[in-house]
Amino acid sequence: IFDGAFSRPADGIPFGWINTEVKNVVRHYLSHPTQADRRALSLTFFGDRTPSIGVEQWLALQPGRHRLTGQSSADGLTAGRGLVWRLLCRQRSGEWAPLAATRPDEGSHGWTAFHVDFDVPESDCSVQSLRLEPGGHAVLDTEVSGTVAFTDLDIRRQ
Repeated sequence: IFDGAFSRPADGIPFGWINTEVKNVVRHYLSHPTQADRRALSLTFFGDRTPSIGVEQWLALQPGRHRLTGQSSADGLTAGRGLVWRLLCRQRSGEWAPLAATRPDEGSHGWTAFHVDFDVPESDCSVQSLRLEPGGHAVLDTEVSGTVAFTDLDIRRQ
């Protein structure tokens, strides 16, 4: 992951953060909980339907076993099935196939580590996407309110 502590502005460079403006989502940056030279991305939601959150990074991971790690904090975060970091694989057909998703983040909690292990297949997965999304796809799952922050996102080969 490029700039997993959100220290640089999202400038749309290839394989950097893509931050698309989304109605009813306020995005800002917080100081990192322990390191002055790093930041955290904070998102505030107002209870509206938010099927797309607009935070994504394209990746070029080698085939094999990997682990996504990071930290999150939340304040009154409610969504039908929480918010997840979802990893997807771009197939030759142009479709995105799921690789993994983190446990749903919701409620109120201080800085907490999270991780998910996943496998990048040997073929038909040369580009991946890491996206922050609602955990479910039903209409009620996309109604999001509260605040969540993320930092220290990283992917390591196992």
